[in-house]
Amino acid sequence: MPAYPPYGEPTGLVFDPQEPGTGYASRDAPFGGVLKTTDGGASWTNVSTGLITEGVCVNTCILDLVIDPTSPKALYAGAPGHGVFKTIDAGETWVSTNNNHASEMLALVSAHPSTVYSGGSVFAETGLEKTTDGGETWIDLPHQPNLPPPWVTTYHRAFEVDPEDPNSIWWALEDGASDKVKLYHSSNGGLFWSLADEGLEGARVLDFAFRNGSLMAATNDGIFQINTVFADGFESGNLSAWTVP
Repeated sequence: MPAYPPYGEPTGLVFDPQEPGTGYASRDAPFGGVLKTTDGGASWTNVSTGLITEGVCVNTCILDLVIDPTSPKALYAGAPGHGVFKTIDAGETWVSTNNNHASEMLALVSAHPSTVYSGGSVFAETGLEKTTDGGETWIDLPHQPNLPPPWVTTYHRAFEVDPEDPNSIWWALEDGASDKVKLYHSSNGGLFWSLADEGLEGARVLDFAFRNGSLMAATNDGIFQINTVFADGFESGNLSAWTVP
């Protein structure tokens, strides 16, 4: 099995859809930064030029990566405390997108690759931002009353955008006070959120993946799925429940 360099906890992994042997891995403390392989993981090189050097990491701690499937030399890296960085030369150089919020989770809309969502730990706001121009500008998405109250510290656990619909977002948040994970959905790009965990029976959502028109959720109680095609719109409450596939 190819050995991943034992320097910092791996936090993200993406592969070039046009060159399957080329992949990128992000790292947390103590070394941070981004590593790249061009031989399917047999060897790795550091491609962190431009990532800020300070704090507990030798390079900026990176907690998530996304790659543009239509232009795979373009990647985004999420850094808590430093926002989102972008490369357009396959990791040779990185530049800040001037998003200065904590970025712990990223989601790129594959059908609209210039649309990227960035999320960080929630304190006074939703902690969610959005760009529709490839990181040139970012907008803060407003806090909604359906989300946990702003005085409750909340942490991201999973975050996914429908690959065919940039406005359909799924967000699993952990309430720092109760230690419970709740699942929310937005059908209008994060402007309105509704609770969407019927059928999960208290299971803690850990990750998402889309498959054949359904959203799959990995939880501490196994795998669940939900149909993501709604007959009458999400706001009307006509959302099917999660089921075991």
